[in-house]
Amino acid sequence: MPNENLTSKKLPSSILNYFAAFTETKFNFRTLINYRWTNDELTLDLSLFQNFQKKLIELIKSGDNKSIVIKSNEFTLSLLGDDIRIEIEKSLSNAFGKDYLKTCVEQETSRIIEQDKILIASDEGAQHFDISEHSEVDEEKQREKAFREGTRKYNRAIRKQLEIILIELQDKKIDQLKEELGIENVPASIFNSSNYLKKHFDSLQLFARDCKTIEEYFEKVIKYFNESIEDIILYDLFINIQKYARFNITGTQYLFFHELNKKGENSTSESYPIFFIEADFVLGHDEITISFQRNLVLINTPAVNYFRFPSVLTTPRSSTFQNAAIDLGGIEVFLQAQYGWTEPFVLEIHFKQISAPKDIYPDIKCRIGFQVVRKENKKLLDYSFVWIACRRKPVQSPYKYRLCKIKQRAYQNCTAVQNRRIHKG
Repeated sequence: MPNENLTSKKLPSSILNYFAAFTETKFNFRTLINYRWTNDELTLDLSLFQNFQKKLIELIKSGDNKSIVIKSNEFTLSLLGDDIRIEIEKSLSNAFGKDYLKTCVEQETSRIIEQDKILIASDEGAQHFDISEHSEVDEEKQREKAFREGTRKYNRAIRKQLEIILIELQDKKIDQLKEELGIENVPASIFNSSNYLKKHFDSLQLFARDCKTIEEYFEKVIKYFNESIEDIILYDLFINIQKYARFNITGTQYLFFHELNKKGENSTSESYPIFFIEADFVLGHDEITISFQRNLVLINTPAVNYFRFPSVLTTPRSSTFQNAAIDLGGIEVFLQAQYGWTEPFVLEIHFKQISAPKDIYPDIKCRIGFQVVRKENKKLLDYSFVWIACRRKPVQSPYKYRLCKIKQRAYQNCTAVQNRRIHKG
């Protein structure tokens, strides 16, 4: 008898889940899958912040929905100062060495001397007249001006070369991480290269004013770069979230986990998360608090069924944090069977892309990030879970009360049918 009672309680929720899955699969209600990656200003990828992603996954595995506090410089990705110095030293030893500096000064000297000449009319036609030979023009000032203009030209070239070095090192670092972690999307960098380059250019200009010879100035340039180049923070989760949150206040904030990505025609694609959690930001001066006030993990069952696998996924569409690891195991087993994949991936911070033969199904990609959803559809919530939530605590909203009553009647009807079958059998 105890086993029969347990079966009668579990079966109605399974029937409801199957009915929901069958309905959306049969009629292809795409409004049920408006929870998607938009890949624009509404999206903030977290793939480069591996330690933070690990924190999020551990919360789900432990069944704990406690808040997370993020401080400045806590989760960062930097470009090493040693790598920058090595590239600058190569440039100063080759194309931008002392000879190049000397060439810049000589070119400016010739240009200034040419400027100091004027054309005058004579019996022999227009003639150049060097005013420096017939006036009180100070040759020393002329040399100082040429040196100042020549070093300025050299400093502009160094600034351009430094910009190229930073771009190449940054691209190399990101490409390496993409290859190692199997990721495609990264957030926008917080590094302001314009201010950085201006700071070094202004410093070099100050040194040039205090120097008299090419040799003296070049030695100061080498010493300056050896002593002043430090690590550059390319990404800081604290600052990235601050910038992101201030411009995304017109919808509901979610944490999306992983991606079902199907490429279409004309380079288009559809991208849906496997599961997601509603999140709230509290922005402070020194820290950001991310809270999960609703003890709810949403499973994107409609998106999976939209791609028409041979069998229908009927797992619950939502779970509590406490049961999330178990319920997510259901969708993981389902997808592993469709793709012939044996390794775990749903609760992993990185994994290699999972592809189906002949591209008949969407690729499964490792991806974690924040996503603002502007047009929500609450039909995504699992029917059985809504009924359980309504049964455990009072509902204040009249709409939610009516919805819960509908779910309650469906639950009771399914239970009554099952009980009759048990008694007859």
